[in-house]
Amino acid sequence: MEEWSQVSHLADQPSSQRERVFWYVLHQLHFWPEQNLREDSTLRNDLDLCVNFLESQEEYPFPFEYSGARP
Repeated sequence: MEEWSQVSHLADQPSSQRERVFWYVLHQLHFWPEQNLREDSTLRNDLDLCVNFLESQEEYPFPFEYSGARP
């Protein structure tokens, strides 16, 4: 994360949908304890939806409610 803050050329560019979902997922993985990540079915379903969006090579609906920001 520290290195990311040193990337200045992105600071003035808007983030893409994929980037916003990526930051959301990264935050969730860092925020929740491992037990929640393994056992909370709602959390897992939310993260699965986001990962499917990130891995999708075709049009996949953007999960608007799962939008993160650059650190």
